[in-house]
Amino acid sequence: MKDSILNVSKAFDLLFHDDLNGARVLLQQQTQSDQPYHHVALALITFIEAVLSMEEQMIAKALESLLKSEEAVKQAKNALVSTGSTDSNQAIAQHWWIPGLEYDILLADLMIFQAILHFLAETISDGMKGIYKITKAYKIFSSSHQAVFSELQATNPISSLTSHADEEPGIEPFQATIQALYAKPKPHPSTLMGSSYFSGFSLSLYKRKKPGPGPSEGATPKYKAWTDDPIASLVIGGAAFGYGLFGLILSFLPPKVKKLLSWVGLNGPNTIDRTETILERNRCLRWLNFSHASCHWEMHGKLASLALLTYRSAMLKAVGWLAARDRSLQAYETLVDSLSHKTPTIEESEQGALWILHRSKLLVMKGQAEDAKRLISTRLHPTPHPNEPKNSSSLPPKFQHAVGLLYYEYALICVRLADWSSAGEAFLSMKKENAWSHVTYQFAALGCFLLVENRTEKLQKKIDDLFVELPNLFSKKKTLGREMPPHELLVTRKLAEYKAKHADLVLKGSIRTDRAECYWDSIQISPIEELGLLMAIYDESPKTTLISGIRRLSGLSPPVELDPKAIPADKTVDQVEKKEEDPGLSEEEKLSRLKLNDSRKQKDKEAAVISLSKEEQCMRDLLLAVQFLNLGQFDQSRQFLNNILRTNPSSSSTPQEPSQPDSLGGNMDYNYISAMICKALVELNELDRLLLAGSSAALSSADQPGQPPLDQNISIAEKLVDGKAPLNALTPHAKSADKDEQQRFVDLCFSKLRGADSILNSILELPESYPMRGRTESKIQLLKDEINEKIDSLNILFKLNPAK
Repeated sequence: MKDSILNVSKAFDLLFHDDLNGARVLLQQQTQSDQPYHHVALALITFIEAVLSMEEQMIAKALESLLKSEEAVKQAKNALVSTGSTDSNQAIAQHWWIPGLEYDILLADLMIFQAILHFLAETISDGMKGIYKITKAYKIFSSSHQAVFSELQATNPISSLTSHADEEPGIEPFQATIQALYAKPKPHPSTLMGSSYFSGFSLSLYKRKKPGPGPSEGATPKYKAWTDDPIASLVIGGAAFGYGLFGLILSFLPPKVKKLLSWVGLNGPNTIDRTETILERNRCLRWLNFSHASCHWEMHGKLASLALLTYRSAMLKAVGWLAARDRSLQAYETLVDSLSHKTPTIEESEQGALWILHRSKLLVMKGQAEDAKRLISTRLHPTPHPNEPKNSSSLPPKFQHAVGLLYYEYALICVRLADWSSAGEAFLSMKKENAWSHVTYQFAALGCFLLVENRTEKLQKKIDDLFVELPNLFSKKKTLGREMPPHELLVTRKLAEYKAKHADLVLKGSIRTDRAECYWDSIQISPIEELGLLMAIYDESPKTTLISGIRRLSGLSPPVELDPKAIPADKTVDQVEKKEEDPGLSEEEKLSRLKLNDSRKQKDKEAAVISLSKEEQCMRDLLLAVQFLNLGQFDQSRQFLNNILRTNPSSSSTPQEPSQPDSLGGNMDYNYISAMICKALVELNELDRLLLAGSSAALSSADQPGQPPLDQNISIAEKLVDGKAPLNALTPHAKSADKDEQQRFVDLCFSKLRGADSILNSILELPESYPMRGRTESKIQLLKDEINEKIDSLNILFKLNPAK
């Protein structure tokens, strides 16, 4: 069994470094009828291929492979029942669970993978199959977790977690505790019941062993440490992984969804007490960290690593604001580092696609988007070594579907950097890499191409052809009773809006007759600008990109006046005119540039004729608000948010809590919901600025003890928001510090948190339906969890009563 686990570990290392064929060959060479572990690993590789490709044939093949593996595991378990032992009595002498638990954990793994593939099919029948499989897997993991760790609860630092910290303290002592239990003499193992798999899943399934002679009276233990014991590593690592994974997922779900799932047996933490939910989430993170750190050579340790990477890179990033961003970033960086080849001779471009993907995400989060772009570009377009033949490559064999993830991430980075041509080409490349939604990829690519300034005739021809082709790319499959997937419904709705507006402009004579059918000429707000809201593009965009986007949007008709202090004047036109007057240019070059400039001015003149509709003006206000928010211009952001919130005639919103609209048609306007969330984010980001200013004041007070007195007419808090407060204003050691002013600062910090929480609560209480309500409520609940964590940390920082 140990050789089997080691071979699977080697196969996963090959997979993580793009050698898919090598991993498959290694497992196929070692596969035997009595080694179901290999079958599970092979099925998992096929599953990963299917998820990345999203092709129906690959999904069907993966499901078939998973079902065959399930049969192999069941046969191995039945063989164990008939023989009454595993590899040897010595191998199981130190286990405190009944033999065969390892096979149930493998079955639960396979059920999770099957459920995911069923859910990807997006049909009602497949959805029911997925719920059935995931429920069985959940019950197995819950029972196995109890059987393995129930005796360790009193000395278990993971289960006894009572703080919001989600790092890894206590893992090493816990490993030692498990080792101490592993080394103790155990009763003789009881006989495994052959019907246990089919008789329901509860703790009785893995009942305690019957009293009997310990190993000191019988066989000598085969392994001294549990980490060397392959079955113990599988069971302990698998139980920790499964429990942590399910608990983490359940903690993200809103109470209504969790209540619904409880009817089928998926019982997560307390659905009302969010504090307990947060604690349970952090416990689950620790269980995953434990599996990753303790069983890194076993398959479940590697799966735990993938789960943690997904959580850090996607789930938390999607929230929009974190109570402890630096801590999460550090934890993510540690995980990314663990993926890399440690050989000094291996360059970044030679690392696996998985490492490059997450390394680039990390660089973007750190504000190094250019470095992230370079990293992925080097991997996608490697420069051959001069001494190598043209057909050779220094890179390992490519895992093609993993490369597709790199193209997608590359496209997002190019959007952040306003490299529209490269972004558009990258989105089009996604059509070759997987079959998820070609119409969505092409729609995003067209949005990028439409933002290219001074488009050439070749690019315009390409845009025309791609828009003509777009309707033919829609999926023909009906999903969950819908005509098409939700992302394609969004594209359909936007195309209908574009066509209606263009037809109106044609009737008014605002469009050239030869372009009467080209509805895309009337698009003013690019599709990629709107999709950027869903993709969280603006959160980590450079200031230059945000400023250029604000200038472009504000210049659309009717134009928006901007505060010159917030956005500096655009000098691009002046620079172009100066270049045109360059005396070193030839007459032909001057004439060419003059024609180009005249063409640009003519296009601008034509574009100015097309005014934004009311709906488009609302979207522009939302885009401007989000971009001003990420620039740190909070007052400007509020100004545009209030424009959106005032569109509701019954609105009587206050700065802290917008009122609930009576009705906004059949479905509430999603822009309204987004504006309310953005307004909460403004409050939270202002809090971060306050605390940063306060931290800077405390750090500098020791170096500058003598500061000029405060202006008595303006409070410290107000000055901090404006960045004008003296550096020692908040320092308790400063002689001139005013306790009343400090209290006002503390009150302002908590008012920001309470204000944001109040806005989010008002959204949750809305009776009307609106698009993507389930996803929105999940995001809101996560954001509220972050707010609660911040309140706790501020209580500690300010040394206040937690009831503050």
